[in-house]
Amino acid sequence: MQIRPVLIHVVFAALVGAAISAFTPARWLAASLWVSAAMLLNGAAATVEDSQPGALDNPDGSIPRPGLGVLAAKLVAVAIGLTCLGFWVQFAWHASA
Repeated sequence: MQIRPVLIHVVFAALVGAAISAFTPARWLAASLWVSAAMLLNGAAATVEDSQPGALDNPDGSIPRPGLGVLAAKLVAVAIGLTCLGFWVQFAWHASA
């Protein structure tokens, strides 16, 4: 795994989350987790869409890459987990403490 894309993702999600929390009642960490989940879902959808026959990554119409659906499913599962964690941070973190 390359560290540079991960750092860019985390920094971007944190900055956008901070901007969202500045103008809404959302907590900074919760908003950052939601932004991260949205970026993962967008990436999964774009990857699957671009690998379809005749699309950007597959212009000749050959068979899509094997295991791509599994990768997309894993990204969706992580995004759901981040979203749930964001809701816990927003609504239950201080209530349980």
